Amino acid sequence: MRARGAWIGALCGAALLAGCGGPRPQDPRATLEERRAELRDAIADDPAALDARTELARVAIALHDGVAAEAAVKAALAAGGNAEVLRPLLARAYAMQGDGRRALQTLDAGPIAAEAIGEAAWVAGDVHLDNGDLGAARDAFDRAVRELPRESALWVDVARFRDANADTLGARDAVDYAIELDPQNSGALALKANLVRTQQGLVAALSWYDKALAIDPDNAGALIDQAATFGDLGRYRDMLAALRRAAAVTPGDPRLYYLQAVLAARADDYQLARSLLQRTRGEMDDQPGFMLLSAVVELQLGGEAVAASWAERLLMAQPDNGTARRILAAANWADGDADGAGEALAPLVARADADSWS
Repeated sequence: MRARGAWIGALCGAALLAGCGGPRPQDPRATLEERRAELRDAIADDPAALDARTELARVAIALHDGVAAEAAVKAALAAGGNAEVLRPLLARAYAMQGDGRRALQTLDAGPIAAEAIGEAAWVAGDVHLDNGDLGAARDAFDRAVRELPRESALWVDVARFRDANADTLGARDAVDYAIELDPQNSGALALKANLVRTQQGLVAALSWYDKALAIDPDNAGALIDQAATFGDLGRYRDMLAALRRAAAVTPGDPRLYYLQAVLAARADDYQLARSLLQRTRGEMDDQPGFMLLSAVVELQLGGEAVAASWAERLLMAQPDNGTARRILAAANWADGDADGAGEALAPLVARADADSWS
C-alpha cells in the first residue's frame, strides 16, 4: 500500500508516546561500594560480626543487588543472627530478584521482631503492588507507614501505589512528602518527574529528571524515562545520549532496546529496529507502545500477517486505538484482504470526525 509511507513516521511517534555541563557530582553508588568493601574487610577480620553482616545486606539492597543481599542475610543467619529481625531483609532480597512468591513465603515462615514489622509490611506492599493486588498492597502500606512514618523511600513506594490506583493527588502528595523528608532522594525526584510528565506535560518534567540525575547520575530509571521524554519531544540527539548513559549503568534492560528500536524506526532502519525489539526477549510484549512499534516495524518489512497480529493484540487491550486500527487495515490490505481492511476501519469511518485516510 503506497499510502502507508505517508503516515509511518507519525506512527513511530505514537509508539514512543505509548510507551548539562559542569563537574560530575559524587556518585552515591561509589560511596555505597566503598562501604561494602569496608564491611567485607570487617567481616574477614571478625566472622562473628553480626552487625556488619546485617549492614552489608542493607548496602546490597541499596545497590539493588538482590543476589548479594540474599547471600549476606543467609551468612548472618548462619552466624547466629536473629531470624525474626533478618526475615524481612531476606524477603526483600528475594523480591529484588523478581521472586515475589518466595518473598511472601519468607515473611510468613515465622514471627517478625517488633522493630522489623514496618519493614516486613513494606516488602509485602511492594510485592502485592507488583502483582497487581492493590487491596493487599493498600493494607500492607498502611501498616508500613504506621511503623515507619518518616521513611522517605517508603513514601516513594506509597506514591507508586497511589498512582497505580489512579489516585493522582494522593501520589503527588506522597512523593512530595518523600522529597520533604529527604531532598537528596533521587528515586523520589525521578518519580516526581514521571508524575509531572503525566499531569503537566513533557517539558515541565525535564527539570525534575535533571534534579534526580544531579544527585545520582547513574539512576538508570531516571535516565530511561528522561530518554523517552526527549523522544516524545523530538529531541532525538538528547534521547540517544541519555540511552547511552543508561546502557552503561544497566546493560540489557529491555526498555533500552525498545527505545533504541524507536530511534532506529525513526531513521527508517527497520531491520535494526526489529533486531532490537527481539532482544527484549518478550519482557515488554504486553506494553502498548511495544505492540504498536512492533506492528509498524513488521508492516514496513513486509510481514503483514505478523503486523496484523500485533495490531490485533493491541486492539484487544485498547479497542479505541485508532492508530492500531489503521495499521491493521494497512496490513490486511497489503495481504490481499480487502474485507478485513474495511472491517478494521469501520469503527473509524463511522465517527463524525473520521480522518480522510480511513
